[in-house]
Amino acid sequence: MSKLSDDLRNMLKIFNSYSWMTYAVEHGAKDVPFISFRPIQHGRGYRSAAWQVILPGRRTDTEAAWYDNGHKTFIVSDFGDRTKENQLAAALTWASERYGVTDWVRLTLLGTAYVPCEAHVIVMTDLKAARKAATASVKED
Repeated sequence: MSKLSDDLRNMLKIFNSYSWMTYAVEHGAKDVPFISFRPIQHGRGYRSAAWQVILPGRRTDTEAAWYDNGHKTFIVSDFGDRTKENQLAAALTWASERYGVTDWVRLTLLGTAYVPCEAHVIVMTDLKAARKAATASVKED
């Protein structure tokens, strides 16, 4: 683990992109979804690789199959035009049009996800403040 991901976990209790967005909304970000990549899952519970538009606590697709948990899902395939890049572009376009998000930031620390720029700024600003407070308390001791 990197120092940044350790600090996110220990200082802000952010463990994944879901908790990232939940934290950001609780601290003033607009309640909009993030986009996460779900890798292929082999075995009895096989699921295709896909990009999913996820809105913590709510559905983004009321007609989604039960196994997609109410998330708008863009299936990735090695065949045809449903490549990982094309499906990401489709997911970003769909979410932008539906929820009004114009700027996205890629998160790679906590799995592959895209979050709205506003949410990224809130979390990183709070992390910087938490680090500064931790450094100040160490110096006082």
